[in-house]
Amino acid sequence: MTSSKCLSPNPHPPSSTPSSGDDESDEYSEPKASGSKKRKASTKGKAKASGTKKPKTVREVKDPKPPATDPSTWRKSKIPPHAAITKGDAMAQYRLDRDKDFKDLKYWEEPTMGDYVAHMYWVRDIERAAWSKHGSPEGFDYYLSLLRERYNKRNAKSPQKKPFQEPSQYIDESVAIKDKYVRAFSDLQSRFPRRLWMNMDSHLEKGLAKDTDIVIYGLGHRYKEADDCLYKLRVALQQGFKDTYPRRPTNPAPQSESFTALKALLDSAPGHGGFDRNHPPAGIVSHEDHEGNESLDWDNAFKRRIDEAMDAVLAEHEEEENKLHAQWMVYDEYVQHLEGPVYMSKSNVRPEPFWIDLARKKVFDDGRLCEKPVAKRSASSKFGIVGRQ
Repeated sequence: MTSSKCLSPNPHPPSSTPSSGDDESDEYSEPKASGSKKRKASTKGKAKASGTKKPKTVREVKDPKPPATDPSTWRKSKIPPHAAITKGDAMAQYRLDRDKDFKDLKYWEEPTMGDYVAHMYWVRDIERAAWSKHGSPEGFDYYLSLLRERYNKRNAKSPQKKPFQEPSQYIDESVAIKDKYVRAFSDLQSRFPRRLWMNMDSHLEKGLAKDTDIVIYGLGHRYKEADDCLYKLRVALQQGFKDTYPRRPTNPAPQSESFTALKALLDSAPGHGGFDRNHPPAGIVSHEDHEGNESLDWDNAFKRRIDEAMDAVLAEHEEEENKLHAQWMVYDEYVQHLEGPVYMSKSNVRPEPFWIDLARKKVFDDGRLCEKPVAKRSASSKFGIVGRQ
């Protein structure tokens, strides 16, 4: 750190302006190079004895270092609460000591390329440590400004000058990249119905890392996830996925006995109001397909009750509009707590990726949640012997 002596005002202020009868050249004359060391010392002694000094150039005095302040008065951090940083980047950007400044900070390990494991820290904790080290946020800003000025002077003529490392450089870069993704997501969002977009977004979030809201400066993990999500959403757009859903009625549903009963049944559905997917409540069962993908569903007993309630609505209301009302009520409740749109990636059995929604198929295509029982075939039909109709 720069010594405070270098920042203090000149301890030897310039003397007053010489009088009109004095000659400035008489104050101090630099001896010639041929003079001996004794003569030089003698000359300097005479200059001291004369009691006059050569005026020194007045330099601009820099602002002194800000004093330490009470942490309760420090400004609020502008860094996102879940922004994270590696220990190496924290040392480079915030000028922290590897041993002294990290001993009280919590960290977690995150694997990177190869066998290397990165120590990750919350950026706000790192920033706070830097502020404490320099007495205040302003003290840290001042320290960085000195380093930046010195760096720029040393590298002014360097053809391959690297940018000065400081926190704002990476944060500004992150914000710029983030804005690019925000625009891309906003453009796609405008092309889908609001509810469908929310359901697809919910599905994609389940596939992200556990700490999905962590922004990692320097590693780019979050941006890779964003690229993956954009790709999957564009698959849905090219597939025409939104066109597989019927329209939503715009007028309100009738306040009839059958609709009231259906709504009451859905409000009492297992898992209504939310639950831990790792520990589903009674009435919810788990299924696993041949690829190991797990999904949740209501048990058959409750699904039969839903089908009966929907049949009652259709018996009371024959209009297509009311049928859609009932179907959308069931679909929304099902998707909110169980399963909705699912992205199927490319594999050996799938030459191209696509989106699928089994809830949509059950509710709108099949018209019921429980599968219709398959009629048992006779022995003759089992062996391909078909009798006369």
